[in-house]
Amino acid sequence: MDSFTYRLSMLRRDSYLERLLRLVTDDKVVFVVGVRRSGKSCLAIQFEEELRERFDHVVRYNFETTADVQISAENMIDNFHKNHAKGEKYYIILDEIMRVDHWELAVNYFTENADCKLFLFSSNSRVFSDKLTAVKDDQYDVVEMLPLSLPEFISYQCFKETTPENTPLLQKQYSRFGDKSYTIHDIYSFYTTYGGL
Repeated sequence: MDSFTYRLSMLRRDSYLERLLRLVTDDKVVFVVGVRRSGKSCLAIQFEEELRERFDHVVRYNFETTADVQISAENMIDNFHKNHAKGEKYYIILDEIMRVDHWELAVNYFTENADCKLFLFSSNSRVFSDKLTAVKDDQYDVVEMLPLSLPEFISYQCFKETTPENTPLLQKQYSRFGDKSYTIHDIYSFYTTYGGL
């Protein structure tokens, strides 16, 4: 993947990152939910980077990758026992954990027996399983993730405003890669045609 494509695929979702960072201080499980292709896995990577700047013990599993999907709930618990530093708080990001057999065992273990803050990213409503202690005890927060907004779409598609800052919105002009000029109507037409996924 070239650097331009990588940069596009990793558009920062600052509003979601800020919301997640505000939730790191309590003991509730955080569910990040949204439709497929809305950017949850990219957000999980960005959030991991933010956490690593602030804390020493950050773990992220992506169960959509070949390597992590082979891990069982029991493996996760065993690995935690072997590698965690006693007395230290851990921040654990689990992306699409429902792909793991008996995944609720691992989530319950981390919430009940270890000093962990859990973030579960999922496009599947089964993540709110009634087998989870956090769900039964109402000890969770939910961040609902949406596809790209129009301003995010403009940034993601590399449109740059070419008119003075105080120009009214409907009169603004944009360019992209040095080609022709676009109006906000043109860009909105692209947005409604291609969407924010």
